[in-house]
Amino acid sequence: MGAVLIIALFYTSELSYWNLGAGLGVLSLLALANILGVRKPLVYLVLAIVAWVFFFHSGVHATVCGVLAAMTIPSRPRSGGVDFIARAKEILKEFQKARDEDGLGMLESKRQPLLLMTLREACRDAETPLQRLDAMLHPWVAFGIMPIFALVNAGVLLPQDMLSAIAQPLNLGIMLGLVLGKPIGVVLTSTMLVGLGLVPKLHAVTWRHMIGVGCLAGIGFTMSIFITELAFTDLASKDSAKLGILCGSLVSAITGWLILRSAAPAKTV
Repeated sequence: MGAVLIIALFYTSELSYWNLGAGLGVLSLLALANILGVRKPLVYLVLAIVAWVFFFHSGVHATVCGVLAAMTIPSRPRSGGVDFIARAKEILKEFQKARDEDGLGMLESKRQPLLLMTLREACRDAETPLQRLDAMLHPWVAFGIMPIFALVNAGVLLPQDMLSAIAQPLNLGIMLGLVLGKPIGVVLTSTMLVGLGLVPKLHAVTWRHMIGVGCLAGIGFTMSIFITELAFTDLASKDSAKLGILCGSLVSAITGWLILRSAAPAKTV
């Protein structure tokens, strides 16, 4: 969210107010669909794509639209866990009764497919449209979009004198931000929120766990490289910044793994 906000504030080119207004109008339709109780993920997906196109042509970076659109998708289930369990038990009971009475297979029976459809609807009511859309898009993002993004943007020419390259001020600044800045920010923010009573400290989660997670937060890739492409125009600075991101991410990953490996496992309750 912070990276997207930086992109919106500091890397916005000339604005097309017509496209921006149209994009905001489509986002308003998304919010209205949420208020009216629309639960079809396809509705939100189509409207989000339309809004993204308008934002893309507005001058405001389209990433901002993606975050705003995600915030409009319903994130609460229609029925709670207790209701779902009771409803599912009743449907399964009727399904078993139908199998015993009909003595027919799935293709020959009329009641069994209807009961399965009812169970499917109950499952959909127990999950959120946001979860369904995430599950639908995840394979495409994880195995398609992200690898393509990595291949297109992460290429960097490694220098022969690696130590001298890493010692450059640009590299050191990025590495310190990832290796030290991220865990300090995570731990201080968590301490403040717990101290103010705004969030509870989870049972059996120690501050060692928080420090370890803070270190893992220093693994920067997509947004870090994305901002690098927007912030620098010359190839040398881009390569230097990407080297800093890769080195800082590697150190953060190893440090976080070592800290969490030595921490006592957190018990779930």
